[in-house]
Amino acid sequence: MTLSDTTRKSAVEPSRAVPTYTDLIPAELRREWSERGLYADVPAFDLFRAQALADPARVAVLDDAGSVTYGELLESCLCIAAGLRELGVGVGDVVAAQLPNSRRAVAVDLATAALGAAVLPFPAGRGDRDVRTLLRRSRASVLVTPEHYQDHDLVAVVERLRPELPALRHVVADRVPEATRPRPEITATFAELLSTDPVPLDNLPEVDPNAVVRLLVSSGTESEPKLVAYSHNALIGGRGRFLSRLQGDRPMRAMYLMPLGSSFGSGASFCVLALLGGSLVLRTRFDPGTALAALYTDRPTHLLGVPTMFQQMLAHPDLARTDTSSVRQLITGGALIDEATARRATEGLGGRLISLYGSADGVNCHTTEDDPLSVTVGTVGRPDPDVCAIRIVGEDGAPLGTGAIGRVHARGPMSPLCYVDAPELNDRYRLPGGWVDTGDLGYLDEDGRLRLTGRAKDIIIRGGGNISPAEVEDAISGHPGVLGVACVGVPDPTLGQRLCACVTVLGDRAPSLTELTTRLVARGLERRKLPEYLLVLPAFPIGVAGKIDKRALAARAREQFAGLVREGNGVVPGCEADLRPVAARRGTVGELAAAVRAYVDEQILPVERDLATGDAVAGRLLAELRSQARRAGLWGLGHATELGGAGLALPDYLLLAEQEGRTLSGPAVFGTETVLDVRMVHAHGRPALQEHYLDRMCRGELLPSFGMTEPGRAGSVPEGLATRAERVPDGWRITGRKWFISNAGIADLTVVVARTGDDGFSVFLVPTSAPGYRRVRPLTVLGGHSGQWEIELDGVVVDDDHLVGVEGGGLQVIQERLTLGRTLRAMHWIGLAQRAFDLMCARLREREVHGGPLGGKQLMHEHVFAAYTGISAARSLVRRAAARLDAGQPARVEVAAAKVAASRIAVDVIDRAVQVHGAEGLSDETPLAAMVRAARATRIYDGADEVHTTTAATWLLRGFDDSPRHDFVDEFDNPGRRLAG
Repeated sequence: MTLSDTTRKSAVEPSRAVPTYTDLIPAELRREWSERGLYADVPAFDLFRAQALADPARVAVLDDAGSVTYGELLESCLCIAAGLRELGVGVGDVVAAQLPNSRRAVAVDLATAALGAAVLPFPAGRGDRDVRTLLRRSRASVLVTPEHYQDHDLVAVVERLRPELPALRHVVADRVPEATRPRPEITATFAELLSTDPVPLDNLPEVDPNAVVRLLVSSGTESEPKLVAYSHNALIGGRGRFLSRLQGDRPMRAMYLMPLGSSFGSGASFCVLALLGGSLVLRTRFDPGTALAALYTDRPTHLLGVPTMFQQMLAHPDLARTDTSSVRQLITGGALIDEATARRATEGLGGRLISLYGSADGVNCHTTEDDPLSVTVGTVGRPDPDVCAIRIVGEDGAPLGTGAIGRVHARGPMSPLCYVDAPELNDRYRLPGGWVDTGDLGYLDEDGRLRLTGRAKDIIIRGGGNISPAEVEDAISGHPGVLGVACVGVPDPTLGQRLCACVTVLGDRAPSLTELTTRLVARGLERRKLPEYLLVLPAFPIGVAGKIDKRALAARAREQFAGLVREGNGVVPGCEADLRPVAARRGTVGELAAAVRAYVDEQILPVERDLATGDAVAGRLLAELRSQARRAGLWGLGHATELGGAGLALPDYLLLAEQEGRTLSGPAVFGTETVLDVRMVHAHGRPALQEHYLDRMCRGELLPSFGMTEPGRAGSVPEGLATRAERVPDGWRITGRKWFISNAGIADLTVVVARTGDDGFSVFLVPTSAPGYRRVRPLTVLGGHSGQWEIELDGVVVDDDHLVGVEGGGLQVIQERLTLGRTLRAMHWIGLAQRAFDLMCARLREREVHGGPLGGKQLMHEHVFAAYTGISAARSLVRRAAARLDAGQPARVEVAAAKVAASRIAVDVIDRAVQVHGAEGLSDETPLAAMVRAARATRIYDGADEVHTTTAATWLLRGFDDSPRHDFVDEFDNPGRRLAG
């Protein structure tokens, strides 16, 4: 079969013009390295083809789907190459691949190389801005991507960016399931690539080994990710050469814990497989328990990861019963490893530790298997000029002698050609003679080993004196209670910056700031370098490449300490007292949920009636409760880690939302009110919009509201919306009326859905202070005020940055928000139902009627049983919907079922509780009356039950067009679980 039999015509067919690159290494150096045999001068796919033909039955990749041999992988590569060729990919083109770790990612690497094209792999999970930058700068003509990742429609994201990506011609989607309806924005599916007739080996082009084969992504310290161009020779002759030194006398079976789309993962396809003939062990996402299980099932010999990954594996309870005997080497990179983690790693995971220093920018240095632990921890080994030479220079560019700290420059056979589409970066970092300024600081010791002291841009300047975070991190890391440490600077009006030590801990007890500073002084650290803040975290925010995200960490530290009173120099008074509750965060989701429940029961419920008044006293009380929640580490847990949240998977976060929902004030107290809009702006907002609003929304300083429904029009039918936005110079003028807008009376912002153009809809973030924004009236709901408002937008003008997403793409943005919102609020409603169940059962136990407890009456048992079964069933439906959303699966039916079931059971259980309480249940003496008003409205909010019922039923019946039955079992039921024995 040919791909043209099945694919659809792309909507965008620009003229083909392949990218060009300038090699900034002098040509005579490249020739010298080739003449010395440092380059194989053989393109990557030719090396892989030789491995596959020599031993086709050898295992190439072991992933979540099982194992694949070299022969099978070669066949897949040739099919994919044929499919890509039919899409116009040829010599010099760029194929971008946003794929998780799997055989498919490897096959795309090799297939692209077979065509003489360059591959740009990058991890799924990067934000819209990064995706835009990578695709635009690379001039990628094809993108291979999953259709969904977690709760994001990646295809829709790319479609919104299309106007800014003139070179992108085709999107190939890895669709799950493959039988879903066609989408015009997808040119072909991955399955269609695989089913294409393979290109004959003798029909592949001749490829120049000095041509670019891969673009590496380097985030560094720039505002946008950098792209670095590597040739076949540089990638294989440089990065492959260092891996060959680590392989030993038999092929390695390398388990890459980090994404293959990272710089650290760039050696997998072209070096471990093509050059060395080894095997790869891959898992879609890093999880410490899954990684430990793979040690038993797949028996890797080499583990490659960053220190935080090894720390998580070492702290996992499964470690004690894991067979680690296959592990020969632990290769750690991405950040310096501390002595305590290094020692625990070699003792707990086995093998010898290799400390690797490398980056996409073109530097490599590493210790060896024979080096003692003291060398592995303190240095990154001796530079190997056959891979990468190292020199240390001062600020004036002059070379420095042994022991002198300066900037690290690198050059060698592994050096890349250049930065891609970034002449300013080439001017800044590429130096005469082909050297690259790495931006790192370090020195060569008397044994010729490189010792790193930090990054030039990481230096913290306190009162005019420089402090190296790496030096302080190294001193703290040996504390027996510290699992991981990272130091960041916190702005200070007097000293410029103060040092904050951020730590994760072993066990339940966190060290105090006094303990740490006492230890540091005893170890000889200068007092001016002592940390003045201590931030104890359950886990560090992690970037897509698996490394600690220091930007997010610094932002969290700034927020945490913004309100502390500073008095003089030295330790900040009140610092420890304010931060001790943060250490109470436990290591499991269940314990965190228990902490949220305890806070609800102990702090919120006793003042629930006072909060409901909505007056000034209620406002001050709410502010205090929110402040206490922050100090207890319970604020904004639904946000991503880089935004200061817990970074939980959606099914796990719902366990917390369930507890928040036990009181109507819970979302406001815990900062959940902003989660949906924060996620929307984080995913789709323009840089200026994010910079201006995102952090303040996360901190609860700005409250958004959501404006879609309009008077006299069905909110479930977007086509009926009349609010319109029209372009004006540098912005938009919005006119219309909205109602049933939650929190509009106190909100700072309103998310407005408006018509743009003839038949499109767009989303805008509108400040409520903007001229023309008018709060018309509050709306009563079932006789009470519940924060719903009617608003008017009378020619409100916002600038272009306030457009969320792209013009005309509003319905997709809103659908993402509504889908997540329905699931989150359904769990809040279930929490409310559980509260009513508790009140009902307590009443049945306490109330005496006719000589016995009310709960002893048979008719009352029906209330208890029906409420219990209904809550349990609805709860399962909501968690099932969340699991599908989190896995990136289509979940329209599941979300609809969860929303309807949760709203109905909330109404039902609260009504039963009122019935059991009798007349008292109708009064305001109990919270039930307010709960009745809130619960009954849930069957209308987020779409009436009837709309969701009809939609879900239609989709379910449509499935019978292709099958005589509906299969209620899916992958979340784990049907592949092996039976005991």
